[in-house]
Amino acid sequence: MRKAVRNPSICSQNDAAMARARLLGKLVVGALYFGLAIVLGRCFLLQCLPERRLEALAKSQHWRQVPVEAHRGRIFDCNGRLLANTVEAQSVYVDPTKVKSEHRALLASHLSRVVGISRTEVLRKLNSESRFVFIRRFLSQAEAHKVWRLMKHESTRNLFKPVHLMAESRRSYPNDGLAGQVLGVVGTEQNGLEGIEVQWNSILSGEGGNQILIRDERGRSILLPGLRGKPPRPGDDLYLTIDSVIQEIVEKELAKAMDESKPRCAWAVVIDPRTGDILAMASEPNFNFGHRNRYSRAEFSRRSRNRVVADIYELGSTFKPFVAAAALNERLVKINTVFHCGHGSWRFGKRILHDHHPYGELDVAGILIKSSNVGSARIATLLGPWRLYAYLRELGFGQRTGIRFPGEAKGILRPVRDWTSYSVQSIALGQEISATPLQMAMAFSTIANGGVLLRPRLVKKVADAQGRTLHTIPIVPVRRVYRSDMLREELNAALCRVVREGTGRKARVEGYPIAGKTGTAQKLRIGRSTYMGSFISYAPADDPRLVIYFGVDEPTGSYYGGKVAAPHVGEIYRQVFEYLNIQPNMEVASR
Repeated sequence: MRKAVRNPSICSQNDAAMARARLLGKLVVGALYFGLAIVLGRCFLLQCLPERRLEALAKSQHWRQVPVEAHRGRIFDCNGRLLANTVEAQSVYVDPTKVKSEHRALLASHLSRVVGISRTEVLRKLNSESRFVFIRRFLSQAEAHKVWRLMKHESTRNLFKPVHLMAESRRSYPNDGLAGQVLGVVGTEQNGLEGIEVQWNSILSGEGGNQILIRDERGRSILLPGLRGKPPRPGDDLYLTIDSVIQEIVEKELAKAMDESKPRCAWAVVIDPRTGDILAMASEPNFNFGHRNRYSRAEFSRRSRNRVVADIYELGSTFKPFVAAAALNERLVKINTVFHCGHGSWRFGKRILHDHHPYGELDVAGILIKSSNVGSARIATLLGPWRLYAYLRELGFGQRTGIRFPGEAKGILRPVRDWTSYSVQSIALGQEISATPLQMAMAFSTIANGGVLLRPRLVKKVADAQGRTLHTIPIVPVRRVYRSDMLREELNAALCRVVREGTGRKARVEGYPIAGKTGTAQKLRIGRSTYMGSFISYAPADDPRLVIYFGVDEPTGSYYGGKVAAPHVGEIYRQVFEYLNIQPNMEVASR
């Protein structure tokens, strides 16, 4: 038999191929081991040293944080009567994509009847392409119950499947608009928009929290026992200096003034001159929280405006006591110093100043009682521009009071360098100077309390939800302006005579000494003149507990402060004396 002969070239080729195959196999196995090592290493890193980015991504896919709203703090009056609270209310919303086109008109008709919105408006919302549309927020209990009944009733259940009720927090004001311009209002997101609500928003709002939920494999949120987030911190409560009883009395008298005099507006403020506490503050037209959705934007702005701190007025004759007080304090005159009032007119330079009646000689008390323009101008001339300006600055004119209420105006008091040769005499009559009613009331409180200017106080204290006091707002004396002996022995008696026998007679309350001054400021408008009648006072004059400033702007018919303002101040005093149990002092009142 012949032996097979191996071809050397073929053998070498096979060996090379096998070598390459073994090398390739080794590379593949090596690559597999290398890949496995990378995977195992990555698994180790992810398990033991996870990346924050990936950890956050995993949590976002499986965990969910739902914000939890903090309960907004309450607002009370000085006696603990509730003025503002947060309650739960129902809002109705719909998923328009789930409403069949042929059902929209019928659903709109049902909803419009129940929630008080026009059918056209509801239909517009149902035609939205959004998955979530509020039909109306913050329903009353009766409205929410009607919606719920339609959702459950057999005949309308299918129609109302896309309609849902949702619980939301709503600000509640239980006294039907009382102190509306003081309290202000909050928006739908429970943030303050006006008044105390915005000024103290950070205190009232508290701090929101969150609740942790876990998602299942279908993405549904589940609340498991033991899963807790950050609990919300409720807002703190505010206790105001406002006395709701006095506030109600004042608001009723303002409404009467509006009805009787048909003015553009009216306002009033009541101060405790011993502390600077604001006991009442209001203006007409008033602002009712329950009607705010009915107001146009312009009407909302007009009604919610707190004119006592935001509007400035020329002061008229109510300013004359400050001129007399400055001259008395400087000992330039005494209360019985006599001035000749020129029988109703006085020429200085190119200007002639007139009185309403021709007066001859009047002492300082008589000038205040008769409200003589000539006499007041002569007293101011003795003071001169620099001393007059210094006293006005000391009384706080041309400066904010420190109440820090939203929209507070500074008023107008020009520096002496901008005065004319007639400015001293004009300012003596309450012209060329403007102030807010609050500025004026605080300045007059300086006369009432013995000469000390105080900072007005509207918030008394801050307390937590359990009623524990966290912070008390202090009484702040700003500076001494007048000598107390001068006020007590000279000016006080003259201002009492203004009410007892002068222009403020309609403010008298039998048995009580009241000190005050009327004012009638002329307002120049294109083609005509209008007026603002006002009355400022304090009582009881022997131990002042109240300062009241009441103004009626552009009244129809009679416009004198003694006729349109003083009677309402007298009625406020009568009711407040009874409420505070302030006993009459017949002896002082009859002097």
